[in-house]
Amino acid sequence: MLSLGTAWAEEENHIEVRASEQGTMEIRLQGKENCYYILYRSLDLREPGDPVEMALGRENEVLLKDRFRSEPGRVFYRVRELSLDASEDTDGDGILDAKELLPNLFVPDRPNGNVFNPIKNVRAMHGSYVLTQELWDEYSVRPGTQAITPGLAGSAFLKFLGLPNYDPGPALLFLNTKRHRLHGDFIDVLRGTHSFNENALLRGEMAWIPGVGGEEDWYVFNLQPGNTPSFEHVRFLYHALTKNMPFIDGNLAYQPIDASGLVYLRDQHLFEREGIPIWSREERRPGFYDYASLNPGEAYGLLRVFDADERPTILDVALYRQLPNDVPLLRGIITETPQTPLSHVNLRAIQNHNPNAYVREASHHPKIKPLIGKYVHYVVHANGFEIREVTKEEVEANLVSIRPEEAQIPPRDLSQKAILALEALGFHSSTSVGAKAANVAELMTAAEKMRIPREVFPEMGYAVPFYFYDAFMRHNGLYEKVRAMMASAEFEGDSVVRAEALKDLRREIKDGAMPNWMLDELSAVQAAFPPGQGIRCRSSTNNEDLPGFNGAGLYASFTHHPDEGHLSKSVKQVFASLWNFLAFEHREFYRVDHFQAAMGVLMHPNYEDEMANGVAVSKHHFGEIGIHPYYANTQVGEDLVTNPGIASRPEEVLLSAEGRSVRGVSPDPIRFAPSNQVPFGEVILTDSDGRTLADYLSRIVSHFRRLYGVGAGFAMEIEFKITREEALIIKQARPWVD
Repeated sequence: MLSLGTAWAEEENHIEVRASEQGTMEIRLQGKENCYYILYRSLDLREPGDPVEMALGRENEVLLKDRFRSEPGRVFYRVRELSLDASEDTDGDGILDAKELLPNLFVPDRPNGNVFNPIKNVRAMHGSYVLTQELWDEYSVRPGTQAITPGLAGSAFLKFLGLPNYDPGPALLFLNTKRHRLHGDFIDVLRGTHSFNENALLRGEMAWIPGVGGEEDWYVFNLQPGNTPSFEHVRFLYHALTKNMPFIDGNLAYQPIDASGLVYLRDQHLFEREGIPIWSREERRPGFYDYASLNPGEAYGLLRVFDADERPTILDVALYRQLPNDVPLLRGIITETPQTPLSHVNLRAIQNHNPNAYVREASHHPKIKPLIGKYVHYVVHANGFEIREVTKEEVEANLVSIRPEEAQIPPRDLSQKAILALEALGFHSSTSVGAKAANVAELMTAAEKMRIPREVFPEMGYAVPFYFYDAFMRHNGLYEKVRAMMASAEFEGDSVVRAEALKDLRREIKDGAMPNWMLDELSAVQAAFPPGQGIRCRSSTNNEDLPGFNGAGLYASFTHHPDEGHLSKSVKQVFASLWNFLAFEHREFYRVDHFQAAMGVLMHPNYEDEMANGVAVSKHHFGEIGIHPYYANTQVGEDLVTNPGIASRPEEVLLSAEGRSVRGVSPDPIRFAPSNQVPFGEVILTDSDGRTLADYLSRIVSHFRRLYGVGAGFAMEIEFKITREEALIIKQARPWVD
């Protein structure tokens, strides 16, 4: 086998290798009528290579084409000459190459079969295992028809189905997309005649991008969100599409879209080595996916650019260069750093009905940059965004229309005056200890009823009721100080003054004295934990984790370490977090009575040095995903899941709702995007843990749906950890606010 420019044949023969204008290679040789020829392509002289073309021998010249775009000096070819009487079966479908290559008696000039696709063909009305230019015209949906996958709207597109694990070998089918707009409809047709593993299918789309200004046309393909975005699968599809689309001539490219495009970021060298082109709609260069809609909606506000530590106001549409740790009340969000749907940024956007999108290099985007510093109307759609200039009066009128008219009084039961073990509490204890503590207590006490092992939830825990917070504030005269602080005109009119005053208040709370009876009760609880055990102290208020308002990230939690002395230190830190600037601003806008807001404390063993942590929700927003409606983010160790930056991308996984609690079917999770904190090819949430997590989540959703008395559309969010002992622990559950 020789390098590009020459080729080697197993039989002595004259061979000519020529490069086309498109950068593809043509191999010409003198053929024999009783033979056929197979062209193999390899990136390594020591490897036999992959078959990429096959042709019948003729007395005159035989042409073999490699429709991959190749770089000179990096590709090697081998040509095999085989007798028709001693034909092989290259694709392993049980039909000899010679028979598949011979002309079809009923369709002249067409072969009997497909030598590179082992799957049985389907009826032409539904699709085909080979795509000619004529079939592309027949099957594709014309420009102007809405595509399901972002990035293809406005282009002629066609859907395909990859079967990388098909027996006897990897296979591909093209859909008649005019007839089957959804992959699921086509799969229903296949079930009666084809045997396949539905959970291993790769659902893809391909678009035709016509050249502009003399540029060549491109066919670009991608995987719909929810499909495994591994390099191996992209490579399989690139090879399969090229070999089964005879009109392709080096103009097929992979188009990264949404989170699935991240595969390119971590495997750039593999794409370059294989010569797989990457197509970007804006710049036709490798890089991030250009746009992701996290929370569709619309807003009016002042468009301003912020760093992560800067604080927008209620009038702002904030363009963040990095993901902030906290998001105050604002009108809309644009980020230049990719987000995940379960990031704190997006949870806050969902809760406050803020449109939220990732836009690559947003501060330089031609639609956005001219409007920075101006009042805008900002709209986020699934496939793109709109933004236009408006007046300040329009912004203020919109703000008035969305703020509650009446004051809101959260329930605050002060009759519970002792710290209780979680086993003594339950769902209906939320008015005295907060929804977070009450929900964890419900998980623990209802484990047997939900048919979930008790050890999945915290082994022990306690709840400090609202009475303790109220008594502490009164004991230190802090309510009076808060009233005086809020009565100040400067406090009301200046957010900088307000932030500093609240910081001083939190310092006073942390330094405040606890009555002796309170210290004694906390001492007893501290002694109940095993010696040397860290205690996690978590906020549990009467204005978070509620249907319609989850409050994720508004308040703080702290770990009390064994060497930190009395437990009161960490409890006071949690008390103080009720007066975070972010929390205060949210209560103020939603007219929540600050003096009726109350802080409880959930305490349970702290899990240290865990293998992984994650968040899962019993729904997703990724379109057609079949039986996989649950979504999870997972990251190694204690690395952030809910606020990842570009340096820490959590694993995104779609889980099946059809767990053991429903039909006894537990299909493997779909890998939506990998973590960038583990070696290529490794996963954090194993298939086994993913199936178990989905099963537990489905049981939790069913249980809490009955407790909340709600029906369809109800969803739950859970936080979980995987310990060093590989135990799955669910540490929190809250209603999902959509």
